[in-house]
Amino acid sequence: MDNVEAALKRLRDNHELADFTLVAENGKEWRVHKLVLFMHSNVLYRMSTSQNYAEGQIGCVTLKEVCADSIKAMVRYLYDPQDFRPYHTGSPKDYDSIKQHMHMLIGMWKLGDMYNMGRMKELARTVYLEFRGCRNFVEHMELAIDALSELDGPTEFWDTIRYSLKHLFESRHPYEPKDVAKMFKEYPDLAMGVLEDLVNVHYRTNCPNP
Repeated sequence: MDNVEAALKRLRDNHELADFTLVAENGKEWRVHKLVLFMHSNVLYRMSTSQNYAEGQIGCVTLKEVCADSIKAMVRYLYDPQDFRPYHTGSPKDYDSIKQHMHMLIGMWKLGDMYNMGRMKELARTVYLEFRGCRNFVEHMELAIDALSELDGPTEFWDTIRYSLKHLFESRHPYEPKDVAKMFKEYPDLAMGVLEDLVNVHYRTNCPNP
């Protein structure tokens, strides 16, 4: 396994052997190797090799509906799947940067969904709510919700947010009730979902079996 990981990292920096191109809608390009696509995505590999696809004939594919940062992150994942962890590394108070990072993760998930990369999908979803260095969980949760709303984010991300809010109420993690009330007022469907989850937990815990 170590030899495979080392070979992938060498391939990442070897553009002479690259034989396919990923293109963002803004024109940014990444040269990649069909062998690496084969290791991660049967869909992208088939598109890159089959003459039945226009992409296979011209040697490139334009990845639409996601930002260039998402494609860049996907390429990093392709060549370093074991160690790549797309955490936000900037200041926990730089909210514009955090939201941009969340947009990138949503795009990563969408790419994983479109091109059958289940592990990358799960990685993006898991990292989405891991706020490193965060002192105000609710404020960062609001950013996560806003980012999802702006990009019409996937149901799986909303489910993760519901679970995290349920856990917040079940734990002893401090929060400001007025901040949560404001968030729920803006997103009533989310509030109802969290309430439903809490009721179900309470019922299973406290009510005897019929």
